[in-house]
Amino acid sequence: MAGDNSASPAFNTAVITQSDSVTVQQTRGILVIIGGLVKVGFADGTTDIYTNLPTGWHPLRINQVFVTGSDSGLEIHGAY
Repeated sequence: MAGDNSASPAFNTAVITQSDSVTVQQTRGILVIIGGLVKVGFADGTTDIYTNLPTGWHPLRINQVFVTGSDSGLEIHGAY
């Protein structure tokens, strides 16, 4: 996306609360503290499921972490 500074470093992080209805600002990436089975949503309305998303940094530009289709107890921070 031109002009969105997607290559710039993140300046803030925030916990993404799992929700089947609420979206957040699109991330520059995510920091997974407690991973597992994770269903995520993207700004274009598509979704993907990661069966064993490990702890660490992931360059995923998401706007939602679902309750349905994901493990409980996940801790995922969005980088903005």
